[in-house]
Amino acid sequence: MSKTCNKCNITKDIFNFWSRSDSKDKHRNECKACHAEYFKKYYVNNKSKILPKAKEYALKRYHEGKLKRHQDEQMQLYLKNNIL
Repeated sequence: MSKTCNKCNITKDIFNFWSRSDSKDKHRNECKACHAEYFKKYYVNNKSKILPKAKEYALKRYHEGKLKRHQDEQMQLYLKNNIL
């Protein structure tokens, strides 16, 4: 099964599209490559808005005990070096 990307207009296999439950064919309209390119640009342009939210989310998960062992070790190093 194949689908055409709305951004690059290239017909690709359906596995090159992220799933999306609310669409008719259950996949996004843009391919994974185009979506990644969009998100990279969005991240660069909105870094000051994204990073504080990501930090807040990570701290929340740390305090709830929902981090994996390596994530927990990284968070402890972060807290040790950046006293909050």
